[in-house]
Amino acid sequence: QTEETAFYLPGSSPLFGVVHRPLRSAPSGRAILMLNEGANSAVGPQRMWLELARQWSARGDTILRLDLSGLADSPAREGEDERMIYSNVVEDDLAQALAWLHEQEDVQEVTVMGLCSGAYHGFLAAARGLPVQHVVMINPLVYHWEQGMSWDEVDVSLHQRDRVSQQTAAAFKPDKWAKLLKGDIGWDRVSQFVRARAKTSAVSARDWLADRLGWQLPTRLAWRLGRMQRRGVRVDFLFAKGELGLTKLFDEGQRALRNGLDGGAFRLHVIEGGNHVFSDSEPRQRLMQTLDSLFHPEQANATVTAGTEPLAQARV
Repeated sequence: QTEETAFYLPGSSPLFGVVHRPLRSAPSGRAILMLNEGANSAVGPQRMWLELARQWSARGDTILRLDLSGLADSPAREGEDERMIYSNVVEDDLAQALAWLHEQEDVQEVTVMGLCSGAYHGFLAAARGLPVQHVVMINPLVYHWEQGMSWDEVDVSLHQRDRVSQQTAAAFKPDKWAKLLKGDIGWDRVSQFVRARAKTSAVSARDWLADRLGWQLPTRLAWRLGRMQRRGVRVDFLFAKGELGLTKLFDEGQRALRNGLDGGAFRLHVIEGGNHVFSDSEPRQRLMQTLDSLFHPEQANATVTAGTEPLAQARV
């Protein structure tokens, strides 16, 4: 029912990909571009992309599973290092793949789908105006990356934001004050909390003010979300419950996120029980069912339990 072809995309740099085309079903006119998850050699975690590519291509979609430059079977671009997950040249990779899809496969709509770093790259491509109509972002951890940033720096920032939120809630509990007065909690910890709270509050205040004044800050998540909505790009966010990227999405997306969710351009799906890469079978099946419902709602499994949740619940 489908045809699978492994090849190197022509263009400025050889990019390895596998294209899945429908044979018996009428072409839907839609292409789904699936990206690497981190530096893994396989395009997609736990063979999910392969299973979904075969399933969706049998229904008429064209699927391209792509190795970004420097990852898996795609060599690094000239002057670039191998295994750079957040690379400055990914936009060139995606422009090359999108041009090939439009020129060779005669598609009218392209979805870019990825997990973690792949989610970020699809998001950034759409925000910067590449011909993408739909982005599916699974467990993104960052929404902005610059050359020279370290992953440890981003990871610490995410955990600090989450920890400060928990400590702020704890500060209003009487038992915490009792421990402080008895000396069970040292003043050095209080000082650390105050400094961390001041820093996160300053960042939140800056973003809130920029949002209200309409400051054009292209690195801000809210600005990028607003630009995507104005361009008519649809975005589906899928998170395992408790992911730090979900907290960051609400903290930095602010009014632009809410406008997109209220207007239907953005949808949020929270999957119970999953970890970052959905390595456990049951949450992974729920994720795959949810993804299936995005593209083929008429044929999706009726047992899908994840869906768009109220904002207050989704933040838990």
